[in-house]
Amino acid sequence: MDSIASLFPLKCPTLTSGSLIIRPFSLNDLMAFTACRADQNIARYQRWTDYHYQDALSLFNSTHYHDFAKAG
Repeated sequence: MDSIASLFPLKCPTLTSGSLIIRPFSLNDLMAFTACRADQNIARYQRWTDYHYQDALSLFNSTHYHDFAKAG
């Protein structure tokens, strides 16, 4: 099944410096993203209390990627 992101690929550059890389969010990021959001030390400052891979996948697929990098 294609994700929404594959239907509307981001057309933005990858920016790099000596210690930082800024690039579009991808499906390959979801395991690390899920782990970060599931960390109790992070989650206690957010509105979620229990976060799973399916939550991350739903968020990823519901994001309107075709609107990213548009001015305004």
